[in-house]
Amino acid sequence: MKRVLALFAVLAVAVVVSGCYETQTVYVVNPDGSGKAVLTAKFQGGMGFDMGAAKKTPEDKTKDAVVKLLEKSEGIEAWSNVSATTLDDGRIDFKGTAYFKDISKIKFHNLGDTKVTLVKAPGGDATLTVKFGKEEEKKSATAPANMTEEQIVAGVKAAKMGYQQAKPMMAGILATMKTDVLVLAPGTVKSKSNINQLPNGALRVTFDGAKVLAVMDKMMLDEAWLREQVKAGRDPMKEGPAGDNAMNKLVFGEDGPVQAVLGAPLKARFDYATEVAAAKTAYKAILKKYGAAAPIPVAQASQGGALKKVSVAGVQLVRSADMKKGIQPLNEHQPSYKVSLIAELPGSAISISEARILTAIADTGQDLRPERDWDRKAHFPKLSKDKASAIVNFKLEVPEENVKGLKELSGTIEYISATGTKKTDLGIKDFTAGSTGAELGATIKSLEVGKWTKKPTLALKLGVPSTTVKEIEFYGADGTRLECERAGSMSSGNTYTPSFTMKDGGAFPTGGRIVVEVYDNQQKFTAPFKIENVNLLGMPM
Repeated sequence: MKRVLALFAVLAVAVVVSGCYETQTVYVVNPDGSGKAVLTAKFQGGMGFDMGAAKKTPEDKTKDAVVKLLEKSEGIEAWSNVSATTLDDGRIDFKGTAYFKDISKIKFHNLGDTKVTLVKAPGGDATLTVKFGKEEEKKSATAPANMTEEQIVAGVKAAKMGYQQAKPMMAGILATMKTDVLVLAPGTVKSKSNINQLPNGALRVTFDGAKVLAVMDKMMLDEAWLREQVKAGRDPMKEGPAGDNAMNKLVFGEDGPVQAVLGAPLKARFDYATEVAAAKTAYKAILKKYGAAAPIPVAQASQGGALKKVSVAGVQLVRSADMKKGIQPLNEHQPSYKVSLIAELPGSAISISEARILTAIADTGQDLRPERDWDRKAHFPKLSKDKASAIVNFKLEVPEENVKGLKELSGTIEYISATGTKKTDLGIKDFTAGSTGAELGATIKSLEVGKWTKKPTLALKLGVPSTTVKEIEFYGADGTRLECERAGSMSSGNTYTPSFTMKDGGAFPTGGRIVVEVYDNQQKFTAPFKIENVNLLGMPM
């Protein structure tokens, strides 16, 4: 699918969200996409929406900005060698090294939308691609029928006026907007376009705001080009030249993508596991220095074990309800008693497969277990964000009026853990309904405009349980990762059918690759729990 970098829209977003910034990022990349990025950045620390900002010292503002960058940047496992100061103009001067497992998932908070990807080909080569700014789908232009000369002139005039009105604002920020990307790649360069290679072998490409402004001036003052756009039904202010490569030629010099093809064999640049382990240890001190919350490290529960702790998190008791009369306290149709538990697992899990009650005895001896076995199970149990705790809700019989508490509430929680993950290329090359893959029983079940999404929606059927799948990635024929989002899913036993749409709402390309990351070496464990002598609110008797 043809796409275009909408520079005007990107710059407008940059003004509101990020302010002015200058960045240089040196990526050191291994063949599997892991690596580290040495980020040097000068950026605005805040946008003035903090009501207490006037009372904060420059040091406090710097700490706040660093915390946001550390906590809200995406795809990063740990930071090291972090330092930051406040410049005389109020900007933050930041430097730090970020470690990542997958370079394509890196996004530094409020520092633009630069994206670097590394995609390996079956023959052992790899393609490194750099993109700046959010991509927008290029809509098919519909040329107005029988445009008069007067209409064409009016359209050109409107485009010029719009640009001149927006130019002062854009010029004010473009002077200090610069993104410099250097990559120490894991292979020898076979071919490249729009990327320079330095004497030390590093690949370099720079997005320079001043140069972009000059390109925009040239475009919007080109009478012949503007007439062509208006006659074709295109909006010059929003769309720019037709196609990525045309824009790249104007900004970077060549008619082609910003990428380099690396020849096999690919070699690791450094020992990622060793360095990231040291960085994680140092990271704790960095977070403490800037006042950020430390991430909670949780080991995989690969050997099972007893639950660390089980507690009552909440209860709901409805003694009187009558649906016919419209009396429905807490939206309950009938009297009910529900208990929600938090169970701390012996490590992190990937899913809770089952939780059930074995015993529920009141202090009076009343059996509070539901009659049906189905009702003795917790429906839709959930994991906490760190996947180290289970949240399970049980429905019990309504306690008699003389019941003051629970003598015993016990049962089991069944959870699934894994020792790692692995990525599998499904072998699907054509994005059409009925295409089948060679792995995981994969089939594209359908590709059509969704009834609810109103967008082209791809339903992918896999012959594995939903709990097996961690992530699904789509790539175009050129190796570029597609920006997709989940649009729903269905699962039954060993069949899982998630649906996806393109983030921009456009159509999927005609072909490419689908890669599924699945949990490896899964194991199922069952842990008992017991809570004794608590009142109906879950507090100790």
